[in-house]
Amino acid sequence: NLQYLKLGDNNLHAVPSDALRRLHRLRHLDLKSNNITSLPEDAFTGYGDSITFLNLQKN
Repeated sequence: NLQYLKLGDNNLHAVPSDALRRLHRLRHLDLKSNNITSLPEDAFTGYGDSITFLNLQKN
């Protein structure tokens, strides 16, 4: 039932393609201020319209 996930400022370097797969109700994902340089093509596959906010600033 997780809808909001804030992972900013965690020195993340990647988002594995299966890391968020089971979070079907996720609406707000904050990944700001990490060290993410690329995302897998299928990183957000299956979310349709559920993610309404995605923050990737300062990566």
